[in-house]
Parts: sequence; C-alpha cells; structure tokens
Amino acid sequence: MKQIFQAITDALDKGETIAVLTVVQASGSTPRHLSSNMLVRADGTFVGSIGGGTMEWQAIQDARDAITTRQARLFEYNLVGKTPGTLGMCGGTEQVFIDVLAPDRG
Repeated sequence: MKQIFQAITDALDKGETIAVLTVVQASGSTPRHLSSNMLVRADGTFVGSIGGGTMEWQAIQDARDAITTRQARLFEYNLVGKTPGTLGMCGGTEQVFIDVLAPDRG
C-alpha cells in the first residue's frame, strides 16, 4: 500500500489528475480483498491491482472515463463468467469506488 500512496503523491506533485480505485465490497470468490487499491493515470498506466484480468482492464477504462469527466463513481464488477475472456471466473462480485484526485492549484 505504501507504493500506491507514494505513486499518488508523485502524480499529484507532477500536476497529474488521477483515479484511485478501492475495493469497497467483495462477496463470493474474488481475486483481491476488501480495501485493495490501485492508481490509474489518464494514459491508462497504473500502480497496484484490484484483481487483474478482464475485470481490471474494464476498471481501468472506467477510471480513465472518470478522470475525463472528473466525477467519482461506484462500479460493481460481476466475476461469474464461465468462459475465458469474460469479466472473470472467480464467481463473486466486487464493488469498486473510483475517486478522482486533482493537484491543488492554489
């Protein structure tokens, strides 16, 4: 977690607007635990993980949209896919809060 906090500080110090993703609810079988964090930059690069695979790819796209609109959002990702390439095969669900942080310009 220290790595993510340092990445947040570094990004804001550089003037970047970023998204911080946090798993706020996990039920059933999920790849990451409650309170897992991830930082996503506008270009799609990231630090940390909230689960990996197709679900995480979708979360990165949602985070990039949140950065563009500068609006925090709550998403639920269903991880009950039965075939490779679907959102997941773990069988659970994750609710992920995406918060947008912008540098203090004052």
